[in-house]
Amino acid sequence: MPGSALKFDYDLLRLGQRITDQQLWCLGWDVRVKGFPLAELGWTYHSRPDTSRGCGRLSGSLPNEGHLSLWGFGFLACDATHGAIWLDRKSFRPTWATGFDPNRAVFEQKQLPPFEAPQTEDQVDCVLALLAELTLRLAEHEEDVLALLGEDYRARCLADWTS
Repeated sequence: MPGSALKFDYDLLRLGQRITDQQLWCLGWDVRVKGFPLAELGWTYHSRPDTSRGCGRLSGSLPNEGHLSLWGFGFLACDATHGAIWLDRKSFRPTWATGFDPNRAVFEQKQLPPFEAPQTEDQVDCVLALLAELTLRLAEHEEDVLALLGEDYRARCLADWTS
């Protein structure tokens, strides 16, 4: 049905934004911890060049030859079938694009390609599929963190997020 858009209930938008912010905080905490086993958990950290503004990028894989990139300003998930979604840290409104190169060096949000709200049912389906893959990958990360480092580690991180 052309013209349809992805719509979320207001409470879901607020919860999604809070979870997005919290997860990016936790991943940022993980990156900063000396000796944190990023590679063991399937992540690669890309430092921003000294000549570049912005922040470093954390990358990992998703199913279907997919790719996940995280910055302090948001998440990008993409694969060959569904295109790419952008989830900004400050709002839970997934946007969609095609043709994103996951190997592109991006350190600032303005370096991302244009993303837009999904307009067709097919685009909405792609956004929801990538959002599900992103969520499952982050849940796996949290399970791995708990198994490797214990609940006290993440509790300290979350206490710092709320303070």
